[in-house]
Amino acid sequence: MVQGTLKQHYKKATHGRTKKGEVVLVEPLSFELLNKFLISSSLPPFLPFQEPYPHWETLKQHYKKAIHGRTKSGEVVLVESIGRMDLAALKNAGVSRKEIVRYYCLFFEYILKQVGNEETKVLMIYDLDGLGLFSVLNGDFLATVRMLSDCLGALYPRVITKYALVRPPSLFEKLWGLVSGVLPAGAKNDILVCKSVEDLGAVIERGDIPGEYGGGSDRLLGDAEEMRHISSLISSLRPAGPPSLPS
Repeated sequence: MVQGTLKQHYKKATHGRTKKGEVVLVEPLSFELLNKFLISSSLPPFLPFQEPYPHWETLKQHYKKAIHGRTKSGEVVLVESIGRMDLAALKNAGVSRKEIVRYYCLFFEYILKQVGNEETKVLMIYDLDGLGLFSVLNGDFLATVRMLSDCLGALYPRVITKYALVRPPSLFEKLWGLVSGVLPAGAKNDILVCKSVEDLGAVIERGDIPGEYGGGSDRLLGDAEEMRHISSLISSLRPAGPPSLPS
């Protein structure tokens, strides 16, 4: 039984030590822990891959995430277009905070359950194109990024091995100093700033880099086999219709 909030439990587990000096770790892959996180964040629980995603297409358009192949060392590549996250459009479309969290976690659950296993690692690419001073100073933007970062740290603390930052804006250093404050700790330390395709080529084969970043991949972001499979799974999650009337 987990006592206190999940965030408190995670902090105690990952940083605590036994009398013998052994580090105590918490198991990140647990739907029960995910639901505890949602509840502690005043969000209702959900069942991954069992409940419908009524705003799937809207989420893909205004908060783009995509699995796209693997790195040279075998990590799954996960791209997040953080610079183009349009919270106003999501809100206007009726997308709730719960749906955003579900959407965020869905990719990690799919990677760990469908693409690989519980030991699978991820290279997270943050696409900063579109990131500007207005979005960084927007309270909703920072609050949402912090919420998702807390979710990542609580549920998948050891999944991401490195962060690659692509298409950094001209004011990158000033903006990143503000944004990194609400991102996971690894995004502040284990980062690779990629100002060219050659920089990204240090970790991903040129032929596997998406064309959007100057690579030679024959698949655009969102069109990889894994993304097609995810979309087919989501399409199969149809809302239950009204009960039929007796004849």
